[in-house]
Amino acid sequence: LDPITDSIEKWIKDNYNLYGNLKISNKPNKDGLHEVNAENVEVKNKNITSLTNGWFVWKNVKVSFMCNDCPNLESLNGAPKKVGKDFLCSYCTSLTSLEGAPEQVGGDFDCHHCHKLESLDGAPEEVGGCFYCYNCSTLESLEGAPENVGKDFSCATCSNLESLEGA
Repeated sequence: LDPITDSIEKWIKDNYNLYGNLKISNKPNKDGLHEVNAENVEVKNKNITSLTNGWFVWKNVKVSFMCNDCPNLESLNGAPKKVGKDFLCSYCTSLTSLEGAPEQVGGDFDCHHCHKLESLDGAPEEVGGCFYCYNCSTLESLEGAPENVGKDFSCATCSNLESLEGA
């Protein structure tokens, strides 16, 4: 057994509820990080400040990745590159940007009620379902919004938005 992958697995299980398989690469990638694939992931430690412990990066999550309602989460760095269904980071009131968010989301991307969110830079280019960024009171621009959204795009009650340019 590899002590690093064991430490990664322990950290993940301490901070997340996992539904289905978890696979941790044995060798680090070109950035020196182990890649983790999973089926369905939900944060259980709502006090986390980061999505990883610095030794790994989420690569693909087959179903959903839910890190919503984490008031101390400061960054989406380390988030999965691809999520088959939904990516939820709503009510993460310390997030100021979406940098590090997944590149592809097959279902919904939800970042509503992120009251310090200043920019949509880093949002996925394509969202298969809905894109929700409503009630983000500090959001001033929709620049960086997804190029393609399969269903609804909601930016309602973003009181500092001055235009819909970028959507």
